[in-house]
Amino acid sequence: MIKHLGTIKMETERLILRELTIDDAIDVFNHWTNDINIMWVEGIHKSIEETKEKMKEWIKCYKKLDYYEWGIELKENNEIVGAICTINNKEKTKSCEIAYNISKYHRNKGYMTEALNCVLNFLINEIGYNRIAGGHLADNPASGRIMEKVGMKYEGTLRQDGINMNGQIVDSKKYSIIKDDRK
Repeated sequence: MIKHLGTIKMETERLILRELTIDDAIDVFNHWTNDINIMWVEGIHKSIEETKEKMKEWIKCYKKLDYYEWGIELKENNEIVGAICTINNKEKTKSCEIAYNISKYHRNKGYMTEALNCVLNFLINEIGYNRIAGGHLADNPASGRIMEKVGMKYEGTLRQDGINMNGQIVDSKKYSIIKDDRK
């Protein structure tokens, strides 16, 4: 059974995963909403003011117990360097998808692997999800390596399923983990 708790604060060895606040707007803008190197559904934000306006919408969602989006904060300096969230939550099948991003300045340091592992444990063990899926564009294999490191299994390639940062239609790769995989 799914028992929604909302976006609760969690900690790992080096990170704090928590709700984003309007005070995080400068970090959010600097680290991913204006970064052409991150696939961003909403497009590139042109100013901190634009990021703040969008963040006001996101922050309202924290009132819902079935809304999960964590800012990834470094304990060493309280800087927000990325985010991780669920999408396509499905009660009947006890499944959801995971999406994440991290600043280009903080990649290859294990932060996203650490955050994703924490979130998967929470979603499976505390919330009750049975299946969590994720994916990445084929031209971003680093994202797939993160999913593999936390035990997600490659399920297949969807041909010409996404659009990369250059506007080209490209393949995407899909992964998942189920509760039994975490035992």
